[in-house]
Amino acid sequence: MFTFLPSEDKYTVAVEVKGTITGEDARNLDAFVEKQFGSDQPFNGFVIFNDVDKTTLKGLIEGNMFDAKRWGQFQKFAVLSDKKWMETAVNAGNILPGITVKHFDKADMTDAWAWIKEENA
Repeated sequence: MFTFLPSEDKYTVAVEVKGTITGEDARNLDAFVEKQFGSDQPFNGFVIFNDVDKTTLKGLIEGNMFDAKRWGQFQKFAVLSDKKWMETAVNAGNILPGITVKHFDKADMTDAWAWIKEENA
């Protein structure tokens, strides 16, 4: 489930993820991004991962559709998690063209916000 959080930066979508990620989550995220950034304005992501159980098939499909639709708008993603496997996954994600992704421990939220706000990170 996605919960939208107050963002410290007008160009950043902040969400907390926990439990099961569903197709409804993907649709809500897409609607939020469309309202805030339209279909062409770049944006960042600030994502706090808590105990994520699973992703439904519909959530996976709709999430991938969101990614494909918004790929040209993605800039930077700060991923906060205390899970070592998540840090490894984020580091592997840095090979994706045009997107900068950085992992932070959840205790380092201030550093994550500072990084996401940097102009040339």
